[in-house]
Amino acid sequence: MALIGLPLKHLAVNTPLHLLEDCGGVAIQLKREDLNPTGSVKDRVAPAFVDDLVKRGKLHPGMRIVLDSGGNTALSVAHYAIPQGYCVTACVLDVYSQAAKDRLRDLGVEVFEVPHLLPEWDPEGRKGKAYELSQEAGSCYLDQYNNPAGFRTVRDILGPEIWRQTQDDLTHLVAGYGTGASLLGAASYLKRRDPKIRIVAVQPRGSVLDLFVAFETVRNQPLEAQVAALQPIIGMYQALGMQVDMTVNPDAPPNERIEVELDITRMWHIDGIGITLLTKLSQRYLPLIDEVLTVEDETAFEETRRLHAQNILVGGSSGAAVVGAKIVAERLKREHARGCIVVITPDEWTRSREKVYISYDKS
Repeated sequence: MALIGLPLKHLAVNTPLHLLEDCGGVAIQLKREDLNPTGSVKDRVAPAFVDDLVKRGKLHPGMRIVLDSGGNTALSVAHYAIPQGYCVTACVLDVYSQAAKDRLRDLGVEVFEVPHLLPEWDPEGRKGKAYELSQEAGSCYLDQYNNPAGFRTVRDILGPEIWRQTQDDLTHLVAGYGTGASLLGAASYLKRRDPKIRIVAVQPRGSVLDLFVAFETVRNQPLEAQVAALQPIIGMYQALGMQVDMTVNPDAPPNERIEVELDITRMWHIDGIGITLLTKLSQRYLPLIDEVLTVEDETAFEETRRLHAQNILVGGSSGAAVVGAKIVAERLKREHARGCIVVITPDEWTRSREKVYISYDKS
């Protein structure tokens, strides 16, 4: 079925909940965003991104949209924008799925592969290259990481869907953390309906979300408590060979007494989740996150293969999120507590199949 030309923003709604398991008073349900028209949750936000650029006068007929993307956002943007006469250029990391890059090229997207070992804002890094290309005549930059239009779309549509489908029974929302829009947008709505709902973000080993969340959590605590909370996390990153340094200045203003410097590169294999820096939009909503769980690549891929055996054909980031949900479920069972856990499965499997089924270098 050809999807080009279909009204994407009207089709990406009401994805089903799929009961994965229900044992000991704890249920895990999958919010099947992988069943959206192009196979990902980004179908929710891509039309909002493009329409926002038009509304703000940044995008005009015949222009080129430039973005940095792991593939899902670029694919959704292409399906929405190309039928309207726009061109699309995507800067993607060289380690991303070849299937995803091939699919983009098949749609007519211009794909620039950039080295994953470079800092993102390096002139030849993913964000730096995208921004450079967007400065060319007839081009504009689609910043999916700091554009609130995507956040609002998830908050106003996906959040209410989850609330209705769980019949006010939801206790936990679990999702992998990449741009943060899906988790934080849905969390913003759900926390308003019930502040007791726990929001759990899942990241791969090497991502630094837990450091940023910890920093936000202790920001207003005494200096000694801040240092005590951050030191173990920083030590863990340093043990992985990452350059993370903390400077403490007791005489500085309260919000400047601790300074953390990061010089890190992507070191995980799961596409679509994990961060090496924090966007301003994400920082604003970090307090919504109650817990960050870290999952190993191979653990996520093993879970993804188990899901495939049940005919749930999702990608590796979905496997990571389900691992996180099962950790939460086991904890609730040990505590003899009930739970209704919803896991957002963000994309379908074809774009990550070589990583899920083919061994990789763990060095």
